[in-house]
Amino acid sequence: MINALPLTMFLGSSGLVVVTEHGQTLGLALIILLVFGKILATAGAISTGFIGGPIFPLLFVGGAAGTAVNLIFPSIPLALAVGCTMAALTAAALPAPFMITIVVLLVTGLPATEGIPWPPIF
Repeated sequence: MINALPLTMFLGSSGLVVVTEHGQTLGLALIILLVFGKILATAGAISTGFIGGPIFPLLFVGGAAGTAVNLIFPSIPLALAVGCTMAALTAAALPAPFMITIVVLLVTGLPATEGIPWPPIF
């Protein structure tokens, strides 16, 4: 468990794989700690002028939060919880929600046509 907090380092793509695959082993408390740790690390890096952006750290935060949602509500599938929270948190923080939705669809391996709402709400 002592090696779990380095999961918040760098982009978070390799850490997200560990969190989603071993969420039961890590436990709910540690995953929530990872979420807040990544938020604090990203806020500190951005506020001090570190080169980089918030997109990939927010994807990690959303994926880890989705894993936590799956642990709290086991009836929600892991892929649905992770995909939805990744898209929701990133789109809420950035002014390009459609682009973020497409990025999340591509990152999770779903075809872009799955992001089209159907039936139309006209």
